[in-house]
Amino acid sequence: GSHTFDHPDLRSLSKENINIQMRKTDDVIRSIIGVRPRMIRPPYGYVNRKVIGILRSLGYVIVNWNHDTNDWKFQDNYGNIVEYVQREISHPHSDTRGPIILQHDSLESSIKLQGVIIKILRKKGYEFVNMYDCIGEEPYRR
Repeated sequence: GSHTFDHPDLRSLSKENINIQMRKTDDVIRSIIGVRPRMIRPPYGYVNRKVIGILRSLGYVIVNWNHDTNDWKFQDNYGNIVEYVQREISHPHSDTRGPIILQHDSLESSIKLQGVIIKILRKKGYEFVNMYDCIGEEPYRR
């Protein structure tokens, strides 16, 4: 998915500048993998009615998280992140699609904790799927 070209708060941009952010990112991704992403996680999770309308008109599906471990805040305290996952992410229910957890792959601490987090969630009964399986939306546009 996309996350914009240089991580601005999309709410502060004009329609033209949002289009530029998305087109530049699409062009880079397409040059590497041959397709354009259909999903976007807006920086900071920030959207408003204007941003939602623009992104949808461009063919994007907005995907945000429903669990934030605050890994960026607790980089030096692995325990806080693990506690959050153990405490806040309950066992799966048949009436929900499951958690989408915000983690930053740019943080060494988050990368190191992935194995632990995966083990905790598997013990709770979760299976890991791609975003298409999670939300039922096609991931790419040609």
